[in-house]
Amino acid sequence: MRRSAIIGLAIFSALAIPTAPAVALVATYHYDNHQSGWNQNETMLTPANVGPTTFGVLAQVVLDSQVDAQPLVDPHQQINGLTPGNYLVVYVATEANTIYAINAANGKVLLSRNLGTPVPTPLSCGNNGPTVGINGTPVIDAAAQTLYVVTYTLMSGTPTHQLFALNLSDLTNKIPPVTVAASHTLSDGTTFNFNAKYQRQRTGLLLSFGIIYAGFGSFCDLSSNQARGWLLGWQDSTLAPLAANRLTDTLATFTCRPYGCLARA
Repeated sequence: MRRSAIIGLAIFSALAIPTAPAVALVATYHYDNHQSGWNQNETMLTPANVGPTTFGVLAQVVLDSQVDAQPLVDPHQQINGLTPGNYLVVYVATEANTIYAINAANGKVLLSRNLGTPVPTPLSCGNNGPTVGINGTPVIDAAAQTLYVVTYTLMSGTPTHQLFALNLSDLTNKIPPVTVAASHTLSDGTTFNFNAKYQRQRTGLLLSFGIIYAGFGSFCDLSSNQARGWLLGWQDSTLAPLAANRLTDTLATFTCRPYGCLARA
């Protein structure tokens, strides 16, 4: 499904309740590492008080491409170069590989940074948009003041995934980005190498016990012998990859038919 390049910031009015609700940190896809989408800390919103007079669009912000990743929220963020103080910031990633920091109070873009040329229609898979850039939701480490994100870029004409660690206050690199690479031994003894041309990073990133995790699949289930399911991890403080890069299977070949592919040893 295509999404507009205009993002609407919704606001919950205090008119329906005695005191305005505090805004919680939204640092990862679907609120927490369970990624269930259940906000167990929600106590204010009810069918009775969410309506046209209490909940609506505060501002519309024009971005450079469609948004497929979930926006993240830091309610107490300082921004370098602006008036000192805490801002309620929404971090939005686009398929043009741009990260935006937007003031949720008025829709003003506080910061933006483009992280590289996105890949146009990978493998002719058209279920995104004209380009694929940042597809998976980033993750925020509020204590370390860092936003981690995987981009999909053309580097010297070659599709490449990179992992970035950005300062929340100015979107500069906290650590130099790393190129995603991995390999795995298959059942016939051959080595299967990660190839970004065929691998799609669509899952939301996850941060747990100092490790950044990212999952990779395929574009439209095309090139099944080249695109396989990877789960990769990196140390959050250095972006050093884990010693064990895990491919979800070790089978050597796939037999593909119109209805799907069967793995064969």
